[in-house]
Amino acid sequence: LDPKAVTVTLEETDITLGSALDKITRQIPGWPKLHWSACADVNNAIFPVVEEVGKGSAMKKEGIDFFPSVARLLPMMGFEKLLADDLLRNCYSAPRGGRPLIAIASMVDELVGKKRAQIQKGASGPRMYARGDEPGLMLWRLADARPAYVLPEAKKITDLSGDVVEQVEKDVKIKVAYDLAWKRAKEMKKAAESVGLEAAAKAEGKETFVTGLFSRKRFVYGAPVQWSSVPDVSLPTVSLREYFMGNVFSLAPKNVEPPYPEKPYALLDVPVPVTKEVFLFQRQDYRPLVQSEYEEGGRMVAMRYLSYAHSMQARALWFYLNDIVVRVGYEELP
Repeated sequence: LDPKAVTVTLEETDITLGSALDKITRQIPGWPKLHWSACADVNNAIFPVVEEVGKGSAMKKEGIDFFPSVARLLPMMGFEKLLADDLLRNCYSAPRGGRPLIAIASMVDELVGKKRAQIQKGASGPRMYARGDEPGLMLWRLADARPAYVLPEAKKITDLSGDVVEQVEKDVKIKVAYDLAWKRAKEMKKAAESVGLEAAAKAEGKETFVTGLFSRKRFVYGAPVQWSSVPDVSLPTVSLREYFMGNVFSLAPKNVEPPYPEKPYALLDVPVPVTKEVFLFQRQDYRPLVQSEYEEGGRMVAMRYLSYAHSMQARALWFYLNDIVVRVGYEELP
């Protein structure tokens, strides 16, 4: 509140903090009724919250929610719904880089087996950093995990509940459509073997784009070496990018010494069922990395680390007590 625009006064005895706050806010015209709550581990602070007041059809929500944390229990969700959730798909195990929450949660015993499992059902996962429009911290627990439902041969689909039948029908339609798309992609790839991908795509009414050169992996200052990504191709998880880049770089020539023959065209189809996409690639160019580039990159990294170390050392010396005493000419009186 702007103290120049709003002034409140209160003189009371034997009154609770909640009642005092209520009386103060009632002095402000148009100010809503507020309800207050404390938060564990946040000492000496209370926060306005929304509460339900009234009963039955007269029940309504009242107040303003400024509580510093939100808790919710999600229903069972498939991979597609997880990716569609604005919060969950933007949570990572580090402020920069890190592993996505969805990738960690998918490595549970029930889905990948005990040998590959990285988290157990019912266990708490690592602290996550939410990015995007509403950044913050997330504490989470994997309450449950189940593999995709497989319909037993002896059971009819009509015996299932309506929502399951609806989902099965939807999945079947998606699978049929995806298989058709992949078939069309293979046919286009076959045609491109003689005329090139751009001409084959144009004949099918499809557009193509040129990515330019990109690397298999990339170094991010202050983070481990990470899988790179194909420009203009967005994939939601690290494992998908690893799968994708592994396939794409199979187009690299066996003999890395240029020049590279233009024909036969280097073509590849990469199916990504999770995102319902099939990609067709044609290698336009290739440039191998050489030792001098690694050495130059290493020198740049070393210079950055040395610069950071020197700046921290300079700050420490500047704020060192003895140096401050000398700098300001401080003397203790006898």
